[in-house]
Amino acid sequence: KSHQKGVRIRISKHLSYVEGATILKSNHDLQNVIYHMLVTQIKLGVYHFNDHLPYIKEMSLYLQVAPETIRYAYNKLKDNHYISLSKN
Repeated sequence: KSHQKGVRIRISKHLSYVEGATILKSNHDLQNVIYHMLVTQIKLGVYHFNDHLPYIKEMSLYLQVAPETIRYAYNKLKDNHYISLSKN
């Protein structure tokens, strides 16, 4: 079994407006749709402080997208202070 890093949620005090996507023109659009989907789930309480998001591989299989697409979304969540990464 390989050692994978878990992703720990850290909910920000400031929650921004979620923009809707209309037409997917590129993989970048898909990455942003997944990012916004996860932000919405955090805002709606699907994920709570100290919860773990699924591993990148699990999420990519579930959504049937490339792992890089999920990695982008998770990194954007981290960059925007929705989550922090921790070893588990």
